[in-house]
This record gives sequence, structure tokens and C-alpha cells, in this order.
Amino acid sequence: MVSSKNKVKGFTLVELLIVIVVIAILAAISIVAYNGIQQRSRDSAAAATASQLSAKIEVWNSRIGGYPSTSEVENGLDNAKVTEAKLNQDLRNKITTSGTSSIANDILVNYKTCGTSPNFTGAEIAYKKGNGVETLKRGTGC
Repeated sequence: MVSSKNKVKGFTLVELLIVIVVIAILAAISIVAYNGIQQRSRDSAAAATASQLSAKIEVWNSRIGGYPSTSEVENGLDNAKVTEAKLNQDLRNKITTSGTSSIANDILVNYKTCGTSPNFTGAEIAYKKGNGVETLKRGTGC
């Protein structure tokens, strides 16, 4: 007499495939959510940098009577008459003055002047937001 107690126990191939598909779907959802969070973080950092630069150039404008040139921004707004406007190195590293097309992940903000030298009447601060570019305009002439 043969006993039926020798049945093999385990998972079938179909059950294993279902588990693998469920894990793959969960991983795909997590990756998409993570990328969205990273993009929002970069956007927030760019907006904060643009806001800080805007505040600094407004201090400059109130003291000097015009907005700083691009070279003055590149030099960190280092002027003995306007010490409150000085840009720290971390902020300087996030700003470019070479045009909005150069805004990349490491360079968050672009600064350009409006009007004519020596007392520029306005400034434009562009920063990356999502796949586009947002712009803050200060003063007149932009």
C-alpha cells in the first residue's frame, strides 16, 4: 500500500510570478514618487536662493541708488558701503550671470541687469522651476 503523505509542499510558479509583479509595481511607484520629491526640493532651493538674492539687491538699490551690475553680483556684492548685501560663498555658488539657458541643477539662479550703466534701473532674477523658468523682476526697465 502506497501512502499519500509524500506530497511536496511549496509555491507554484504562478504564485511566485504574482509576488514578483506586485513587488515590481511597488518599486515603480516608489521611484516615481522619489523623483517628484527631488524635483520639488530643487525647486524650493532655487526659489529660496532667488528670494535671498532679491533681498540683497534691494538692500543694494536702497543704499547705492541703482541695482548692482552682473560683475558686482559675481564678486558677491562686496562693497564697503553696503555690507548687509554681501553674498556668502554658498549663495554665490548658486548664482550665474551668463543667461537663463545656463540654469542647471547645480546653478539655481540667473541674474541680469536692466537699464544702462552705472545706475541700473532694474534687475531680473530667473530660477528653475520644474521644466520651466520663473522670473522675478525688480525695479523698472525689464
